[in-house]
Amino acid sequence: MPKEVAVHNMEHAGVIVWYNCDGDPEPLSADDCATLRNALAALVEPQVADGAFIVMTPYDDMPNRIALTGWRHLDTFDEYDEVRVQTFIDTFECRFDPENFC
Repeated sequence: MPKEVAVHNMEHAGVIVWYNCDGDPEPLSADDCATLRNALAALVEPQVADGAFIVMTPYDDMPNRIALTGWRHLDTFDEYDEVRVQTFIDTFECRFDPENFC
């Protein structure tokens, strides 16, 4: 995903869930990468289907395994934490909504 698309999504009240299977602390195996991607997707996809403004995308150019962004907010970490991801989404999805998308 081009960075400009992610910024535009955040401008319209969205949250971006980034993941990097090659990030710190060490690259994931193909199976572990699939496990991470599937866990994130299992959390994100039902919410998107319900109309939430969330995008999930790989991003190889970051030092962490997972990053969450919302307008002016960033959380980065290396181990999947479902509660942490959901809390970020609940807190920041539709928080910044200057064009009344939500």
